[in-house]
Amino acid sequence: MISKDMAWKDISQKILNKVKIDSLPLRKAIVIAGGDTAVGGQNETHGFVSFHEMRALAQGVGAVSAVARKINAPIYLVDTGLEQDTSSLRGVLVKKMRNGTHLGTPAMSVEEAKYAVSLGMSVGKSLALQKVQAVALGNVGERCMLSALSVTTAVLKDDLQGSVFDKSLKIQFDKLENFKENPVSVLSKTGSTEIAMLFGLIVQSFREGIYVIFDNAVTGAAALAAVTVYPEIIDNVISFADYDEPLYKIQAKKLNQKGILKYNFTKAQGLGSALGLELLESIISV
Repeated sequence: MISKDMAWKDISQKILNKVKIDSLPLRKAIVIAGGDTAVGGQNETHGFVSFHEMRALAQGVGAVSAVARKINAPIYLVDTGLEQDTSSLRGVLVKKMRNGTHLGTPAMSVEEAKYAVSLGMSVGKSLALQKVQAVALGNVGERCMLSALSVTTAVLKDDLQGSVFDKSLKIQFDKLENFKENPVSVLSKTGSTEIAMLFGLIVQSFREGIYVIFDNAVTGAAALAAVTVYPEIIDNVISFADYDEPLYKIQAKKLNQKGILKYNFTKAQGLGSALGLELLESIISV
């Protein structure tokens, strides 16, 4: 539902001030990254929940698929590190850096992180070739919130040092490199393949003039990471989501986002982002 906390007129004006799109209808796309990778621990279901979520998306089942059809936006599914084999799922681009999570740290090797970022940038270039103007981000993955927490804490370690977020993780954040100076290395130690891939996608989307819509703490972690390294990207990322999830609220505040879509779920494969595409088009069509 639309939040009553912020007037539609106010958020519309803010969007109009930052978004420069001349041609309509808006050319849209949805990219959903899948990955069961995270720092330490094991996936409780060994990735079967994620596999079934990705399979449903590949079959066009579910809320985000329904929205995509309504707004005429293709969905691109990318498996960057789901634990189960998705090669049998039609329409899923399988580019695994690793199969699921593993015990211990780091989350992945530096080479795997580089590959994930490069993959995201390639996806961004492909969207540009299709003349996409705005892309909605989503994710599928077991323990993905742990990855979002790790990356956000690494990016904002000076702000969050000693906080409940910092203390809940086994990573020694004070010994990590500066994220702005060495993002790939820090992502390899703290992140997940899907967040690294989305980071690359956001960076390349900015270079291609494609606006990016995110909607939760996972896609928000990628957006926060991209803006930290390239501050100019802040005008290229948008979130319409407004829900009471502490990590997402920290990200949204840092990224100067005040949402109007009020809902109480945090994992919906990019549903909030997809709805955001429709809101964006409605605003710039006025």
